[in-house]
Amino acid sequence: MQSAMPKYQLEKLKKQFEEDGFVVLKNYLDVDQLDDLRNRAIDLSSRLMGNQDDKDKYHHVLKSINRHDSWFDDELKNGSHVEILEALIGFKPNGVSAAWFDRPIGDDIGIEPHKDAYGSDKSEKVGATIWISLDKASRDNGCLFYLRGSHKKVYPDIIPIPGINKDSENAIFAELNPGDAVVHSPFIVHWSEGNQSLMPRRAVSYFYFGAKI
Repeated sequence: MQSAMPKYQLEKLKKQFEEDGFVVLKNYLDVDQLDDLRNRAIDLSSRLMGNQDDKDKYHHVLKSINRHDSWFDDELKNGSHVEILEALIGFKPNGVSAAWFDRPIGDDIGIEPHKDAYGSDKSEKVGATIWISLDKASRDNGCLFYLRGSHKKVYPDIIPIPGINKDSENAIFAELNPGDAVVHSPFIVHWSEGNQSLMPRRAVSYFYFGAKI
């Protein structure tokens, strides 16, 4: 995939990422790139969903899809987003997992406040996640919410994290158009609500740590 670096003012994004814990990349994918990613992700998820337990609360989420498809494995390791993440965190990150996130129409189960990194010292696990929207993501269909600046604080290794004020002035919702992406720190508190709309909310994410694990 062609480098996406020239699109963005990386110094400005890096400052915002360090301050807020997340940044939105508008128009990250062009139409052809979006169609390719969407088609590959839908095809793979359709094949893998047959192995999911419908009783699982989060059965619409598929982690480590890179283990089932070499294209996603290559994107995890060498996708154009890797150099953007490197610019934001200061070194090349190590890919851990590619994942599929679906919030179907009528699915009222969101994901409670949590962080992506648990159980290790921050100095060993500074990384990032990029979440690429395949559909329009809005407050109605379950877009991501971030607690701005929470990556600088210490929270218990519990899911959900207790005591999070979702109505705080620092609770920021990330409404995205198809092909937009959001990059966030593994330590930022984030969550999403159910899908109350007539539109799906699908996404692919790539998750990275700074140290090999």
